[in-house]
Amino acid sequence: MAHLLSNSSVYYQTCRGLNTKTSEFFKSSVNSNFDIVAVTESWLNPKINSCKVMCDKYTVFRRDGCETNSSRSEGGGILVGMAKEYHVEVLTNWINTSAVEDIWLRFRVSGPSYLYLEYTKLQAKVPGGIFSDLQQNKIIDDPILEDNDQTTHWVGRTNWTYYRNFSVGEELLKYSNINLVFEGIDTISTIFLNGREIGNSSDMFVRYIFDVKNELVVGNNSLVIKFLSPVHIADHIASYQNKTYPIPPACPPKESRGECHINQLRKMQASFSWDWGPALASVGIWKDVYLEAFNTNVIRYTVVEMEENTLSSTWNVSVVTYLSNNVLNRANGKLILNLDTDYDAKLTVVHDVNTSANEFDEIEISQSFDVPQSSVRRWWPNGYGEQCLYNVTATFISKDEQDQRTVRIGFRTVELVQDVINIGKKNVGNSFFFKVNGLPIFAKGSNAIPINILPEKSQDRKAIDTMLKTAKDCNINMLRVWGGGVYESDYYYRKADELGIMIWQDFMFACAMYPTRTNFLSNVKAEVRHQVRRLGSHPSIVLWAGNNENEAALTGNWYGTNKKKIYNEDYITLYFKTIKPEYQRILKKGTYIASSPTNGIKSEADGGISSDPYDPHYGDVHTYIYELDGFNPNIYPIPRFSSEYGFQSYPAFTTLEKCTKNASNLVIGSDFLKARQHHPLGDSQMELLISYQLDQIVQAVAIKTETEHYRKYRSIINDDGSGYTMGALYWQLNDVWAAPTWSGIDVTGKWKMLQYFIRDVFAPVIIFGHLKPDRALEITVVSDRTITIENVTLSISVYNWTSFAPMNVNKMNIAIERGTSKNVLSLDTDKYLSQIGCGSWVGARKNCLFHLSLSKNNNSIAPDNFVVPDKLKRVNSLRPTIQILSVDPLTRTDTRNFQVVISSSQIALFVWLESIEIPGKFSENGFHQINRTKTIYFESEVDTTGDIIKKSLVLSHI
Repeated sequence: MAHLLSNSSVYYQTCRGLNTKTSEFFKSSVNSNFDIVAVTESWLNPKINSCKVMCDKYTVFRRDGCETNSSRSEGGGILVGMAKEYHVEVLTNWINTSAVEDIWLRFRVSGPSYLYLEYTKLQAKVPGGIFSDLQQNKIIDDPILEDNDQTTHWVGRTNWTYYRNFSVGEELLKYSNINLVFEGIDTISTIFLNGREIGNSSDMFVRYIFDVKNELVVGNNSLVIKFLSPVHIADHIASYQNKTYPIPPACPPKESRGECHINQLRKMQASFSWDWGPALASVGIWKDVYLEAFNTNVIRYTVVEMEENTLSSTWNVSVVTYLSNNVLNRANGKLILNLDTDYDAKLTVVHDVNTSANEFDEIEISQSFDVPQSSVRRWWPNGYGEQCLYNVTATFISKDEQDQRTVRIGFRTVELVQDVINIGKKNVGNSFFFKVNGLPIFAKGSNAIPINILPEKSQDRKAIDTMLKTAKDCNINMLRVWGGGVYESDYYYRKADELGIMIWQDFMFACAMYPTRTNFLSNVKAEVRHQVRRLGSHPSIVLWAGNNENEAALTGNWYGTNKKKIYNEDYITLYFKTIKPEYQRILKKGTYIASSPTNGIKSEADGGISSDPYDPHYGDVHTYIYELDGFNPNIYPIPRFSSEYGFQSYPAFTTLEKCTKNASNLVIGSDFLKARQHHPLGDSQMELLISYQLDQIVQAVAIKTETEHYRKYRSIINDDGSGYTMGALYWQLNDVWAAPTWSGIDVTGKWKMLQYFIRDVFAPVIIFGHLKPDRALEITVVSDRTITIENVTLSISVYNWTSFAPMNVNKMNIAIERGTSKNVLSLDTDKYLSQIGCGSWVGARKNCLFHLSLSKNNNSIAPDNFVVPDKLKRVNSLRPTIQILSVDPLTRTDTRNFQVVISSSQIALFVWLESIEIPGKFSENGFHQINRTKTIYFESEVDTTGDIIKKSLVLSHI
């Protein structure tokens, strides 16, 4: 189906299979056979087509008539130019009602089980990918089940060809500009239209646009995309590169069971395997592909930045609009900007345009205007206020044609503060924290890996909604989009905007050296231009980082680069001479750091590469300590900002059961589980941790303890200059398969114990007690609130393990200052316990535990916390009998919300409930029960009854 607005000349036609046959333009048919593409020397120097990227969001009219300002890949609609009358005309003569919804895929099979097949034709889906298509056609099973990740390596080692036929009418060919646009191609391909090569792709993160004005014909047209095996081409390029010098690492650790030389490709780095995921070296058209037609210019991007003017109480808004055409190198017309405000009227700015392309061969129009602060409200991170968002619409009018693009912005200021810190006259480093709207923000968050290991599935809106809503509900205010994955979908960042989740955005470079060949850097420049323009207006994105851990890899000699000047030069070339200037040319007010971890501005002052990127007095650090007791807070560093830290655990047994039909695979030490442990020495490290405690308990308590430790130093600085910690981003939030990983949420969406603990440890106000090396119990209160809380009751209760009645309760009245951490009390642990009757100095620690709470007017204002003053294995008399008494709906008619009553014969630790059949979440889990009965709440994701839930629940404890 086609829609065209009257008096409008911008036309859009979709090349993908749509959900409604009447919306489909193209016919699928069997075409002539295609040979496998041979690797040629030209592939070593892939070029971006001269038709520059790209086009982003347009007003789209779906078949149901609903208007949306979403990207073209959303819905099955037609790109339209916005005419004055806003009238929609359906051009029924362009509808092909007999069209087939799917495109076709032709491939040559090289797998050992299919050698007798020379060519096979399969149906495929676009947007999509080869693994999804093969699974849909039952050529392979789900690649993340059983050992399919290993038995399907042949897929990534095979060349693939996608093709289809489509029809166009005479009206389309009358336009001056006709482009074939690929939102995303994964990765190395050659594109043919009607038998002629029109271009190639070499970067998964670039939108490609090809001028097809002179290639299309009236009636039937043939589109062919030939993909090279990413595994073989990476190996071929590496062999070519090695003639001068190698780019390490060549291959991942053998435990990862992955492919080699991913750093030679601009492709999702984790697709060749990572320590948390499988190797699925995919190819495919992973985003939308479509035709666009117009006469003069279209808007490719609109980038909005702002600056607060406190003297005039206004916001100065800067808007840069990028136009594009294939014929003219200039633009003439009017550019109209409309900004929604809190008033009924819109703020409108009109600009006469008579502009030629700039030195970068781009038509760029800059405008700025002032917005009264009284007409808009600020955007705040989660936990600090509202997330107010406003539409900015750019409309370009030229003769009888116009185009329009809308972006959604939030009014806020963001600053990464890296001020000098002095103790007396001594310089002890620099701060490293985010200030939003003038308010220092402690970053509480996590690192997010791709939503799915198959990139086409990472755009699933339900999965994005679930993950980001979980983050918000767990008091998270920042996520780091990690540099080994993908730049996420527009929808992902729009949800982050709405939920107040600040985004630390990595560029997609991770744990490797990278080449600096001319064409590689050309790809990188195009990638930066596209992604920064696409995403730069989102208020949620507060930082861009050049890479993950590559500065540390250089200085730490991870890959044998020590004393080799060329690698240092390549690093500077890529991150400081290529990415940084391209970024700063687009975002004048944005913040860029070259790496993580890094010393920040000190690394730059040191020439771009610090001698110690892990110096806790500067920038951010990554911390992984597997060999020591994670329950001990004294083992952790005291940095300015901790952007990675974590511990592994297995997912729930019920999650593992879903990925194999062979029960013997689920025995610890089985070949199956070993094959899913991609972290070198991971199992032995977990065994060591389990010797201290237990699997998911170890992960939950260790990360909780480390997070408390970081929050403790928000307002505290030590004599050696360590402290003033202002960020804690644990590794990692989500999972892509069922395996031992660092995640808090497993691949099915089920929360591990860690995720419940994160919700509490990231609460706005917390209280905790940490044992110092001299066994003093230091009790700390932390608040992220923006107001001081007066008349708070701090309670310290001591329980004997055998009794629900506290042996002693000590209460004190305190005031909790806004935005601070404070050590409010220190106790001589063993002496204190002995004096209140827990036993001798030596034995008291085995017989009792501490319970800490904060309340105001008898209402809790922080999660309760506990201190076990000895190793759990040495605790006396911890043998409770515990059971579920009842499960009842909150109201008679409620089928989703239930209260669960649990009883215990004595104090019980780490009480854990798992719902086997009914998906949902508990109000608490992994808790310590210090009363005979306890009521918690269960929110089911499906309609059910109390009896069904009770039968589904499994209860455990230690």
